[in-house]
Amino acid sequence: MQRADTTLADGLIGRHLDEGEATDANMPLYLRELFAAIFVDADRACTGRLSTLQLLQVLKRRARGTALDGDSHSIFALRTLLAEQAAENESITPNAFEIGLFKAIVRDGDGHVAQWILNELMDEAALWRRMPHVDAETGEAHAYYYHTERGVSVWEQPPILTELERCSTILSSARGGGRGHHRSGTGSSGSAAAAVRARATSGSSV
Repeated sequence: MQRADTTLADGLIGRHLDEGEATDANMPLYLRELFAAIFVDADRACTGRLSTLQLLQVLKRRARGTALDGDSHSIFALRTLLAEQAAENESITPNAFEIGLFKAIVRDGDGHVAQWILNELMDEAALWRRMPHVDAETGEAHAYYYHTERGVSVWEQPPILTELERCSTILSSARGGGRGHHRSGTGSSGSAAAAVRARATSGSSV
């Protein structure tokens, strides 16, 4: 039975987690891969560590237009949480970055970080296109998926599209409300589900 207070985090993760359960073991692979990609984008000097300035720069680039954009309180809270995952007096490592983001999402399931990550996922999903293919010998139709930025083609539906479909299903069936989860407005978790479905569908259409 769906929780009445289902949050965006519940949809992204696939189940409800308490803050103490926000661990490596419970982090979905597709979220870990996204967090790792954001870290690489932030760490343009390739040092394997992020400074506060680098964190602010990557948020300015990638969170633009989201509720996190320009919210100094939320950004400071995220920076503090990320720093708490790092060893004392050390900069933010990839693992500390991933765990910190995961904890931020779990801590505030409908918060600014969760909304930003949803937008990141939808942006990535939108780069996939479902393409028609007909086998020249058998005449059998079998679509494939093409990534418009990386130029990669795969036969199976990319995991990110599968995960966003699952997220949409969870949020669509949620009875509770929450804050808006997309750039252009506010609403319940149903609004987030609509945003997920629209972007995931556009990303996988022929």
